[in-house]
This record gives sequence, structure tokens and C-alpha cells, in this order.
Amino acid sequence: MSSLMGERGMPRLKPPAAPLPMISGVWQRPTVVNNVETVATMIPILEMGGEAYSKIGYGSPRSRGTKLFSVSGHVNKPGVYEIVLGTPFREVMEIAGGVRDGHTLKTYIPGGSSMGFAPPEPLDYPFDYEGIPASTKTLGLGSGGLIVFDETTPIVPVTQRLVDFYHHESCGKCTPCREGLNWLHKIYQRIVAGGGREADLDLIWDICDNIRGKSFCALGEGAIWPVMTSLQLFRDEYLSYIKTGKDMVTA
Repeated sequence: MSSLMGERGMPRLKPPAAPLPMISGVWQRPTVVNNVETVATMIPILEMGGEAYSKIGYGSPRSRGTKLFSVSGHVNKPGVYEIVLGTPFREVMEIAGGVRDGHTLKTYIPGGSSMGFAPPEPLDYPFDYEGIPASTKTLGLGSGGLIVFDETTPIVPVTQRLVDFYHHESCGKCTPCREGLNWLHKIYQRIVAGGGREADLDLIWDICDNIRGKSFCALGEGAIWPVMTSLQLFRDEYLSYIKTGKDMVTA
């Protein structure tokens, strides 16, 4: 078990196995849980009325109003932007100044590190909760943390960094997350150090499959999406590390 478990405490059961926070939250008392963005949104809703506010957006019934997006990575103007939900993703990129000068878009993570890597096309889809094109559940707006990567980015060490983060953050309570992320951490260390094997790619996928839908909380589930999508989109970069000991981008 993680040595940090005592500091962080153990995650609790989530609904429907346990009551919602508004029924039993802090000290088992009714608790309202909202972030600053939710509270801030109440002001324009109260000022203009819910019906008027619901007309802000591009037609999606669930994605109305605006959302704060933290845009980071290889863009000319990184920052936090308030964007109308449903704005075409190409326009979102333009608001952030586009991919840094002289470079091209390689991939991006649309909603924070617990979402998957997205392909560079298409870009003309509505950037909201329902518009992100994906055949799986690995992409989404998530926390609104848009991370942009240009063609100079070696994906394998980036993915390793994400695995290391979630491996460190795991409380260690449930076996799939505790053991699975520990093994992913070790495998990525080996691959980036030049000792990878082709069999590692199937092993990584199997470990992710054993975490998917089986961890106690959402951390394990979120940790595997960048891993699985990086394998789907950039398998050739993994093979480059395994065959040459170097990534094919900066070699």
C-alpha cells in the first residue's frame, strides 16, 4: 500500500453506493459542492434569467453558456479564456493564437491530462460536451484544460510523464489502480531508457484493460486514456524507442 495513504486518507464510495454530498458530505452533514466557475456562472444567469442564458451557445441542448478553458502548450497565446460552448475548435485555437509560429499541430488533449490524445483532424467540430468526435469515451472537455502539442513533441516521454503523475497520485486502495499504474510506471521507464520490447506494447494495453472500469475511483480510469490513445495514434514512436533506443522526433 502507498506510504502516502495515511496523509491523504482513503477515497469514499461514490453514488449510488453512497449518498450524494448534499445528503451526507463533510462530517456526514448536507454539503454543497461547487467550484468557483459554477458559482461565477450564477451571476449572469440571475442577471439575464435562465431562459436568456440558455440561448447562449451553438444549439447543443446540454452545452449552453460559456466555459473557462486553460489553453497551454505550443500555442502563441497560452492563457485562460472564456469561450462560448460549441465554438468550432478551429476558432478556439485561433483565440489562443494558433500553433506557435513555424510549427504544425501534431495532437492535443482537449480536457486535461485525464483525457486522451486527439488526432490533428478534424478541427471544425463544436467544442462542447457533445461535439468532440470520438468513437470511444477517451475524449471530453473534462476540466477544460486544453493542452496543445506541435510536431516537435516526442509522445512517449510525454505519456511517461502523465503515467508518473498518476502513479504518484494513486492512494493505493484498490488493486487495479495501485498495481496497474505501478507496472505502467516501470514499463515506461524501461522503454524510455532504451530497454523496451515489442511485447511491452501488448502488455501496456492489457494492463490498461485491467484498470478500465475496475478502479475504485476515477483516477485509474483517467490515467489510462492518454496511454491507450497514444498507442493508437503514435505506435510508430513506441516502436522507434524499442528498436533504436531513441524517439523518432528528436533523434
